[in-house]
Amino acid sequence: MTVAPAPCKVLVTGANGFIAIWVVRTLLERGYLVRGAVRSASKGKYLTEYFGKRGFGTDKLEIVIVEDITKPGAFDEAVKGVDAIEHTASPVVPEVKDPQGAFLYQKDALTIDLEHAADLIKPAVQGTVGILQSALDHGSGIRRIVITSSGAAILVRPTVPTLFSEEDWNTFSVEDVEKNGVNAHPESGYRASKTLAERAAWEFVEKNKSKISWDLVVINPPVVLGPGIQEITGGPANLNASIKWLYEVVVNSSSQSEKFLYSSSVWVDVRDMALAHILALQKEAAGGERIVVSAGPFIWQDLVDIANQLTPYPLPSHPPPKGIPGLDKTYLVHFKPNKQEKILGMPVSSLRTMEETVRDALTEFAARGWPEQITRQDYLEKLTPTSNTLPLTPFEYAAESLEDHAHPSVGVHDVNSPTLRAPLPDWKDSLNRAFTISYMIDMYIIQPDGDPFSGRVARLERQKRFMMVTVPSGDGIARGRRAISSLLLAMVEDVESIPGNATIRKRRSEIFRMAAAMRTSILRFTGLDNTKGAMSKGQINVEDGRKWSPFWLKMQAAAESLGNEIGAAGYNDLVELSGGSLEKMEEIQRNRLL
Repeated sequence: MTVAPAPCKVLVTGANGFIAIWVVRTLLERGYLVRGAVRSASKGKYLTEYFGKRGFGTDKLEIVIVEDITKPGAFDEAVKGVDAIEHTASPVVPEVKDPQGAFLYQKDALTIDLEHAADLIKPAVQGTVGILQSALDHGSGIRRIVITSSGAAILVRPTVPTLFSEEDWNTFSVEDVEKNGVNAHPESGYRASKTLAERAAWEFVEKNKSKISWDLVVINPPVVLGPGIQEITGGPANLNASIKWLYEVVVNSSSQSEKFLYSSSVWVDVRDMALAHILALQKEAAGGERIVVSAGPFIWQDLVDIANQLTPYPLPSHPPPKGIPGLDKTYLVHFKPNKQEKILGMPVSSLRTMEETVRDALTEFAARGWPEQITRQDYLEKLTPTSNTLPLTPFEYAAESLEDHAHPSVGVHDVNSPTLRAPLPDWKDSLNRAFTISYMIDMYIIQPDGDPFSGRVARLERQKRFMMVTVPSGDGIARGRRAISSLLLAMVEDVESIPGNATIRKRRSEIFRMAAAMRTSILRFTGLDNTKGAMSKGQINVEDGRKWSPFWLKMQAAAESLGNEIGAAGYNDLVELSGGSLEKMEEIQRNRLL
């Protein structure tokens, strides 16, 4: 059996996909050379730009275009000169009109008329067989091929707790499509395509074992969650399936039925799944194996519960739903982790926790500006032409208008900045700006180095330094602390500037009570009556960590609570006014700020 260690050159098919782009990133970070196959030049451009910004130029990452993976010889040129292949390209389309086409399945033999099975089975099967044929005919230097299959090729939907392993095959979905065609279960087409594509791969290897110089590894991912770094156009609606489900459950609250929240499967973080693909190249014992990589069982209510425990919450404008608290958590799907532990060296204890995965996924949504309550242009059109006001949401819009970008994620350095002192048209604008500021503070806490995908240890160390260390006045940490101080005060003053007769004061008195408490705390820490003067004169010591840390601990929690209260006010009012109608909620959002 052969292995493919760095600095081997690896062909990654479907390189712009959710899992694949993390495979590319992990390969590059571990010293490999990568040839990424994508379906169009525009998809390749995104990869080139994304990795170019991270120091991986065209000498490390090469892009090739394979427009149609179902065409014979589609990968003939792409496989030349590579040492290994990571084949991830396959459609994920849960519903199609006719997943079967002209479809025959007899015992263990694979007999398919591919001409009509265009949506699912044809690309999956022919794409897999096609790249293996290209590797056989033109890949003389190839040592190993790793194919991304799916847990769907293994498991069926059990009604009682069931332990699955790599020895199992999902024949149910294949039979469902064979017998029922367009009337098959909506998921069966996708599941059958994964089963049949993987079987076709193993049959190809068996048939040609006397000719091939490489060995095959199949990775069977379960539900893959975590932050996406792929290009997504058109908003959350165009997310890949598993992350779209997470978004709908935790952010959109649109999948809150007991049936869905109770549905059970197993899961893994996308970054751990990418690592498994690289280890499959490096571990000799992996050759000839199909391997499931799983962090354990879950139901979707677990994600909702974890989201409610996150502090600070990455999307303060959209507090998570409660789902069905206390839902019976009977996990129906379990996998034996034997191969991932013994072959890949990836025990469950070494994988990311669901808390880290959910937090990072939500942080990534926030970085993309999702969910977007109002566009920059819509907001600017509602302001008076001379107001010069800070654009409010999402976060990156606010960051654009801050004057001093001396510190990552935090801009303005002076409480008297024109951006923060500009007059606001009405109380709704004041409340929105106060909320945006709380969001900025939250973002600093979550990702103080400006990169939501940086290592957890690095983030925690940066947070610790921001809180504790003593630094010179001109140091970036001191400037960041000074910026935070200004933002805290601006947040309080925006809330307190709302007129006494504004309806919000009566409807949401808690907001104003919390703002008053924040001002009291600021006064206590500064020892001055004039809070604005204290800030601008630097009475809060931003250099001495021993004096800064108690202030920061108190105020970041207060700012988070106030921001959450403002966000909840906007969301709850929206639900109340719309009567719970999503269509009505969208209409209201288009016509108002809060």
